[in-house]
Amino acid sequence: MTGKNAVSAMFDTIIDKVVLAALVTAVSTFLFYGYTAYNKAFENIQAQSRATSDLAIRLRDSVLKQTDKLTGDIKLAYLSGKNLTDKEYKSALSLVGDISRNAQILSAIFPDSSKIALNLASTLQKDLFFFQLNSVTEARLKAMEGEVATQLRNFIGEFNKEMGAAAAKEFRDIFNAFHETMPWQFQPFYIVLGCFAILIALLAAAQIWRKLTSGASEPPPSSQTPPLH
Repeated sequence: MTGKNAVSAMFDTIIDKVVLAALVTAVSTFLFYGYTAYNKAFENIQAQSRATSDLAIRLRDSVLKQTDKLTGDIKLAYLSGKNLTDKEYKSALSLVGDISRNAQILSAIFPDSSKIALNLASTLQKDLFFFQLNSVTEARLKAMEGEVATQLRNFIGEFNKEMGAAAAKEFRDIFNAFHETMPWQFQPFYIVLGCFAILIALLAAAQIWRKLTSGASEPPPSSQTPPLH
């Protein structure tokens, strides 16, 4: 009897370990194939979107640098007490043109921040004309700097908002590509369903085994006849 009980306990332990191993294997398989498919989809989408994102960032940086240089040149000329030379004035107009061109290129990617950049270029051009034609006071210079700073803040804020929206769209594309490239049998729903099916099957087999082994371990009924009265 002791030997049968030991064998039954050993098989119970084996069955429990098989159930646990099956669940771990199913989950590990899902994680492995999920990671592989997600990584592949991410690389494909990122390769397509990286060029667009890099271009937008370069255009943003160019607008900021050109605006900073232009306002710096105007302020330096004001502090020196003289207007810009013809060469400096043409260079400043060229910077305004560069800002406008960068804004127009950006309009194909981020239209809202592009409009602010175009307004910024227009404001800088007006300030530049005013500076060359009139004597600029300190109040006028501060007003110009404040207006430019406000438009720059709006430009950066709108750019970041559109960049965030583009990143969210990129994530949705990755998520959709993940489900499209993942085989149906490794989709989360079927993995969970398969785990439950395996678990139920193994638990049912374990229960049947326990009943069989417990029935076999019970002592046989006594064959002695009851005494006669």
